[in-house]
Amino acid sequence: MSSDRICQGLNVLKLVLMSVVLLAGTSAADEPYNGVTTGMADRWNAVFDEISTSFQVNRHAMPLADLQKSTVLNLWNPNRVGAPRVGRIYLWTEQGCPVLIGGVFTETLGFREAVNVIYEFHSLDSKSLQVEQREILLDCPTAGIKWLPLEGIRSPQPSRVFRMVQMRDIARSFQVSGIHPRLGPVTYELLPNPIYRYEKETSMATDGAIFAIGASTDPSVFVLIEGRDNAWWVAFARSNVMAFKIERNNQPFYEFAKTTEKQRNTPFYIDWHGEIRSASSPETGGSSLK
Repeated sequence: MSSDRICQGLNVLKLVLMSVVLLAGTSAADEPYNGVTTGMADRWNAVFDEISTSFQVNRHAMPLADLQKSTVLNLWNPNRVGAPRVGRIYLWTEQGCPVLIGGVFTETLGFREAVNVIYEFHSLDSKSLQVEQREILLDCPTAGIKWLPLEGIRSPQPSRVFRMVQMRDIARSFQVSGIHPRLGPVTYELLPNPIYRYEKETSMATDGAIFAIGASTDPSVFVLIEGRDNAWWVAFARSNVMAFKIERNNQPFYEFAKTTEKQRNTPFYIDWHGEIRSASSPETGGSSLK
């Protein structure tokens, strides 16, 4: 066997192993987290899942009947300044189309007994959307994202496999940077695999996927890509209050202005004080700080 073929085989094996790691969240998640064992991390994931079921998604004040929720990413950022972040990212879809993306996570696990749980949502819907728990959290009266056409790209290919190659290339063409309040200018990295891939053709799109750009598996910006007829379209959703600049092939393309907590009437909502859980017994508690 030639050395070229050996190198190709090693590269394929590397990509497969990276995919397995990302699907599981991250290999670091199997290590003790600030003294918290893997078993405790599993208990917290169950708590995050439980909390995610408490959110009701409405359109025009009516619950969406054909809504599906799935975990698309185990959130893990052990190198975050201040405190590591751990949690889960969820995606709500309607007939395969992304409607809402959100996270339930904490930044204080391993630091104190009273653990603060954070809620976060970004509407991906083309219409008004509400998220309700004990009260209305998100109440976005307009489309949650802005779809932009992409020029200079070959039209979506007939093969689903080749379309995935095209979407990966599109995602790699974007660079995201932000101004961190303590670190200053920061550039984020694209996760190599999409966190969601359309299972089949929808009423609007031939194909589509969602990619995440951030630190470790802690996303800052989501990149939504759809193939429609003979063209590719892209939209962005945020996962942080910071201001972001998005470039395509190193040219300005899109940006997010800095925002704050609990902006109910905008596409993005975050509540840093969603509820408190006990570090030693996360299944109990859930008292609201509102």
